[in-house]
Amino acid sequence: MRERPLVIRVGTSFIDADHAILALDREVGDASFRDVAASARREWNRQLGRIRVSGLSDSQRTVFYTALYRSLLFPRALHEIDAEGRLVHRSPYDDKVHPGLLYSDFGLWDTYRTLFPLYGLVYPERYQRILRGLLNAAAEGGGFPKWASPAYRNGMPGTQSEVLFADAWVKGLRDFDLPRVYDISRRSGLVPGNTRFGRVGLAAYDSLG
Repeated sequence: MRERPLVIRVGTSFIDADHAILALDREVGDASFRDVAASARREWNRQLGRIRVSGLSDSQRTVFYTALYRSLLFPRALHEIDAEGRLVHRSPYDDKVHPGLLYSDFGLWDTYRTLFPLYGLVYPERYQRILRGLLNAAAEGGGFPKWASPAYRNGMPGTQSEVLFADAWVKGLRDFDLPRVYDISRRSGLVPGNTRFGRVGLAAYDSLG
């Protein structure tokens, strides 16, 4: 018997099986493996091509673009497009389906001063989408996450989400609701830390100075 390659078509969804089938039909359909691979290559070339470098050796260029590629793998988009063409997501903060954007799988310690300033300069539309996703996370969970994985993780000192909004604002990236950002940030600064959000040690600071 002549061996033939096994081709498997997989659709994924964080909502349900129907949305997974919908995603498979919309994103793959009848396309061949070669077609899907070529489409992915074109998209990655489009993203990585936003930065052009010169004066590097081949090995240095490989290191640079490998690092840039990795910088775009996360945060992970949890939102999907439903049958009516609307952005929706199943929230890990309350396990309900909501409209709009949501991103996960990223810690803010260090990325607020490395990865996200890069986004502000090179991928501003992605930056602002992530910020709107953070506002959705706060609406669904009660506050900005310190480390979304996929919901709240009790890690990271301080609350660095506010830094992202401030960084975006001074760069002229203002496609978000600033009064809401202020209200959530103020609450995060005044609420003693818990396993979800707020400032760890705030009670001791208030009592001891």
